[in-house]
Amino acid sequence: MPSPRPVTSVSSHQIADSPSKPRTMPAACAVLDLTKPGERRVEALLRWASTSEAPLWRPIAMKRQDDKLLVAVEWRAWPHPHVHPLGLIELSLTGDVLRWRTFGRRQRDRLLGMLASGETLHQSSLRFGDILRARREAAGLTQEQVAAAARLSSVTITNLEQGRSSPTAQTVTALRSIAALRLAEVLPQYAQPQPVAQR
Repeated sequence: MPSPRPVTSVSSHQIADSPSKPRTMPAACAVLDLTKPGERRVEALLRWASTSEAPLWRPIAMKRQDDKLLVAVEWRAWPHPHVHPLGLIELSLTGDVLRWRTFGRRQRDRLLGMLASGETLHQSSLRFGDILRARREAAGLTQEQVAAAARLSSVTITNLEQGRSSPTAQTVTALRSIAALRLAEVLPQYAQPQPVAQR
């Protein structure tokens, strides 16, 4: 009976299929300085979240943006992979801040566009708020009127306009239903604010 091959051996099939030219390392998509505690903590979190026994996500792409690391992911177990299977995670490299936003499968291009441009989640919520405020004022509506028409609280409208919170998919849908705001002209691609047409 033949003895089993050692675990460290390489099969002849693998050797035959190997390219003859030297292998090159892929270009780094983000570089972390592991001598810094915050960056070391982020690296450990990423490793744990994507390779643990029950991974939270599978990274698709990442980019460093100043003191933040932006990571596009496919959710595995958190927060809700079935309804919105994609996400953009923003990790602070200098503190303990973690933000995320979920995306539907059809929003993959939007997600990757945000990552490529280095747009942070805070910036995208501010841009949404700028558009909402401009459209509301152009329509001559108060925050309370918009909230009532969308069946949202006026606090939600205030927080959106001031960039304190990012809109959920349900909130965007509710606001798009208000014809006077004409949000359908710029949503879901709301990261690029359009000037409000003068009447």
